Formats: sequence, structure tokens, C-alpha cells
Amino acid sequence: MNFSSSLDTDDFLDGFPGGGFPGMHNLDPVPAPLNSNEISDMIGMDPQAMQVGVKIFYHEKQVLETVVGNHFGCRMYSGVDVTRAPGYNDSFAPVYGPAEVEQIRFPEEGSPTTIMDKLNRGLLLQWQQNSIQVTRFCQAHVFASGGCLGSNLVQLVRGQPTKVFDFNFFLSGLAEYKLAKAPVPLYEVFFSFGQQPATATTVDPGVLITVSVTHMNAKASISKMGSASDVIMSIEDECDVLAKHLQHVVRIQQPGN
Repeated sequence: MNFSSSLDTDDFLDGFPGGGFPGMHNLDPVPAPLNSNEISDMIGMDPQAMQVGVKIFYHEKQVLETVVGNHFGCRMYSGVDVTRAPGYNDSFAPVYGPAEVEQIRFPEEGSPTTIMDKLNRGLLLQWQQNSIQVTRFCQAHVFASGGCLGSNLVQLVRGQPTKVFDFNFFLSGLAEYKLAKAPVPLYEVFFSFGQQPATATTVDPGVLITVSVTHMNAKASISKMGSASDVIMSIEDECDVLAKHLQHVVRIQQPGN
């Protein structure tokens, strides 16, 4: 293949990376990695539009799936919903939580009877600024993992709020994931009731009750960002830009183009 005089090797090497090479001064600069605020703006996570997916498993069998759009949160419980009783007010919130959250009852069919009566006060999930915190009211011990907890199993202290999904932590992980410097950040949290699970980021079939909570907005943002795990590559450098421009110039000089 014959190159034109404008593509003489000595010419474009002189003054590299762009001095004598035709058109190099017109190339767009290599974009810098997105920061957390830019990622947040791009994925458009609106706190008022936050949704959480809830799945309940008895052993490995899924018995309930729902999406919560309530702005305040939700409570998972068994038995009677006391928050709907006449006269229920904020003074009872330390017992059953606020009345305005969505109430999700553990299904009775196929339920493990040995633990159900210990779940009446339930598990409260609340969110603010796209972060999720959980408060255990029930007598049964609850172990949390996933989300910002990662593979760590955290035993929830009764009556003490615990953050399980941190929005800023997720954004930081999302930025690292985009640059192929870290695995995909976790958008799912697992709660094991009454028993410590053998696995931290999947449903353990040996546990009586497991609840999976998915931050739907965070999950959707992974798709919007693209899958860095499918094709791992480096950030485009000056040589990549030069190579791309060379290919373009050579292509338009080939016969038939």
C-alpha cells in the first residue's frame, strides 16, 4: 500500500504526538473519567422515584416478590398488622415502626412455624437520599450482608438502625467498575432470619427465611453504564487516538472508498 507524502513516516513522527500529522490538532481530547457527581447526574437517581424490589424465600423456595415504591420504606412482619389498628400513632413507632411505610406480610402458606411468631414486630427498611437503613424489631436474630456490607455478615442489633446500602459508596464503586478497576458494585442486600447463613451474597437454602432486597435504581444504573466486565480495556491514550486517525486517513485513500 502506498502512502501519500502527507503520511510520510518522518513527517508525522516529527513533533509527535501531533505536530506535523495532518488533522491531529482537530482531534477531540481524551475524555477524563467521570466523577461521582457526573455519574449521579447521568444515571438520574431521583430519591422521589426510588424503588426497592423485595423477594422472600422459605429455604430456597421463593414465596413472594414485590416492588416497593413507598417514599418512606417498608416493614416485613408476620401475624397481625398492628399499625393499621385504630389509635395507632407515632408513640408506638419504637415497637412496630412508623405507620406510613408499606407493610409486607410474610406469607402463611409453607411458612416455617418455628420462627413465624417471633417475627410479628418485623424488620423495618427506610430510605433517604437513595441510601437504605434497616432496623430490627423482631425477636428472631437477623443477619445482613451485601450492599455496602459486601460479603461481611452483620448481626443486626435490635432497635438499632444499620445502613445496608450507601448511595455514595455505590457511586464510588460504579466509577471504579466503569474503569475496570473493581467488580460490579452490589445493589442487593440479603437478610437471614433466625439462622446464620453459610453464604453472604446468595440465598442459603439451609436458612428458614431469607429476604432479598434489590435497589432497583442502582441495578438499572449498571445497565446504563455498560458492562465493564464483558470487555475489559484501558482508557484511550494518545497512541490510540493516533492509530484511530491513521486508520481513518488510510481508509479514505483506499480505492473504492
